[in-house]
Amino acid sequence: MASMLGDALKALVNKPATRRSLPPPPERVRSALMWVREDCTGCGLCAMECPADALEVTVIDRKAKRFVLKHDTGKCIYCGQCVVSCNRDAIIMRPEGGPPPAADTSDMVVVFGEEE
Repeated sequence: MASMLGDALKALVNKPATRRSLPPPPERVRSALMWVREDCTGCGLCAMECPADALEVTVIDRKAKRFVLKHDTGKCIYCGQCVVSCNRDAIIMRPEGGPPPAADTSDMVVVFGEEE
């Protein structure tokens, strides 16, 4: 009982051991995807190489460079294979962090480009 009372008194005097904010992410963190439409050729290598089948490229008009990239964040394992396989650097992983965890999977598909 005395040792527990001593620990309680130390806890009142000392600062908390936990941090209030998260540390900054590492320099080479794998996180949310960003698609650079101007650099994309619509080849679909990123979708073919994706081990989780989380990407889908739809070519609307190749001459006008109109493509749609669908990224299913629920399937994505953030391995970075799409970034490596893109020979035009049209897919980049942002260091800000991935999508927040969600119980509802209806909004887990991110669409880049306009589906017209």
